[in-house]
Amino acid sequence: MCGIFFTLLKDSSYDLSKIDVELVKKRGPDFSNSLTVQTSTFVSYFFASVLSLRGSQEHQVTQQPFRCEKTGNILLWNGEIFASHLINVSKNENDGTKFFESLSYHSLFNLIESIKGPYAFLFYDKKSECIYFGRDKFGRRSLLINFNPSGSRVLTLSSVKSTSMDTLEYQELKANGVYKLDLQTLSLTLFPWSNQIELNLDYLSNLKSSLPVLNYFISDFNNDITDEFNENFIHDDLVDKFYLILKQSVLRRVQNIPNLCKKCSNNLGHLKFSPVNSNLCEHSKIAILFSGGVDSTVLAALVDECIPKNEPIDLLNIAFEKSGDKKDDFLVPDRISGLKSLSELNPERKWNFVEINIKLDELRKERDEIIKHLLYPHQTVLDDSIGCALWFASRGKGHVREKDEIIGYTSEAEILILGMGADEQLAGYARHRTRYEKDGMKALSEEIKMEMERISSRNLGRDDRILSDHGKESRLPFLDEDVVSFLNELKVVEKCNMKLDRGFGEKYLLRKLALKKFGLAFCSKLQKRAIQFGSRVAKMENIKEKASDICDRIAIDLKFSE
Repeated sequence: MCGIFFTLLKDSSYDLSKIDVELVKKRGPDFSNSLTVQTSTFVSYFFASVLSLRGSQEHQVTQQPFRCEKTGNILLWNGEIFASHLINVSKNENDGTKFFESLSYHSLFNLIESIKGPYAFLFYDKKSECIYFGRDKFGRRSLLINFNPSGSRVLTLSSVKSTSMDTLEYQELKANGVYKLDLQTLSLTLFPWSNQIELNLDYLSNLKSSLPVLNYFISDFNNDITDEFNENFIHDDLVDKFYLILKQSVLRRVQNIPNLCKKCSNNLGHLKFSPVNSNLCEHSKIAILFSGGVDSTVLAALVDECIPKNEPIDLLNIAFEKSGDKKDDFLVPDRISGLKSLSELNPERKWNFVEINIKLDELRKERDEIIKHLLYPHQTVLDDSIGCALWFASRGKGHVREKDEIIGYTSEAEILILGMGADEQLAGYARHRTRYEKDGMKALSEEIKMEMERISSRNLGRDDRILSDHGKESRLPFLDEDVVSFLNELKVVEKCNMKLDRGFGEKYLLRKLALKKFGLAFCSKLQKRAIQFGSRVAKMENIKEKASDICDRIAIDLKFSE
């Protein structure tokens, strides 16, 4: 995982020291570097910070930006290639390096459409004098854009807006294809995915679209609504198939990772892999944002099956104080459900249940100094609540209980496993049941289909900015391309059962998997509860406000645009 930043300047005398990349740096604590390219017309500034999670012992940290001395081409890469039929990344190789090398014998478009995994990238093709950039189809990695052809800074792209020194007004780059900026004409062209329904070209000035050139290799959504809900549709064979494909998704995300945690890596001179003793580090390498709900508990059980038995796993459980100085101030719903679900996980595994307790004064301080900048350009009350909960949870600073002792603990795991994407695909939200009860099966099917069509434009970029601020990488098994294809091929009646009680019929396929494969009785019957309510962060300010309201607490003052 990396932080990337690029700006294209008309003025060669522009003071590059004015450019603030501090929050971009925090995303990649292992290495950072910049390159400047000057032509008769423009100055191009490339910056990258690196969190090194893939590579070999001999080459501990892959350095970016990538630059080819022969061609002058430059790549900024923030992603993970978990699979590709064109790019073969072996155990000890870095995927960014392999992607850059592959550009010598495959077209950029062919490489991009072959990738399974999250990414945001920028590629400078010196020969054609063009800049290419984009995000993966689901928008799992953040990339913000400011495009002003008549300004002194023509194009700026960044993983995150930095602090108040950065006065540019950004938008989230839409994850609808690959963009090309021609440096000779300053024309901006979108090369969309073949199944892109809405291009929304008006969000950037002078943006044009070509014919679709990017093939989309994910199965089409199954619109079959001929059947009514019946428990027989979600049978054991179907559960077994879902289990196998979801387990493979988790395995991709927890294998071939450093065998040293952040703390031990720093103590050994920033080595990411122990070259001598693989047991040198006994700390957790993987953490799971853990509420005790069915999504996070199933993921915990799958991670348990996929990594060595001697490796501890951190379960990060967030709570915000309820009121006063009572002893049970942090016994919020997600703490209660987290502890109950923990009791049903593999007792042979060392689980570090990290109780992360946040008081109002700390919330306000970190929100004002850091979190609001990460949330930008999102600015609603809901963004505030979810963003703050995710930021404190992923920081991993809290305590664990060992017997009767409470011990301060900070998770050093650099890989975060989260359950985003389960609700969207398996009818997990309350609005799905409401839509079914009001308008029937066809309406429910359309709602689920729409969830995945718009997922890239909703919250994944925001969440990536928040989670990566601690130098950690989020990995989302439910949004693996193979998992999405599998679920797309199923009928609605094979994913959920709205004839069953509220809180049980939603995500029924996943609930049956939890019970059948792991005996997780508690979470399989636990009703969906959003993180802002389960952690009680939504109650912290004690103000009556709607989730969709603009939130003054996270407002950013942009005094001017360059």
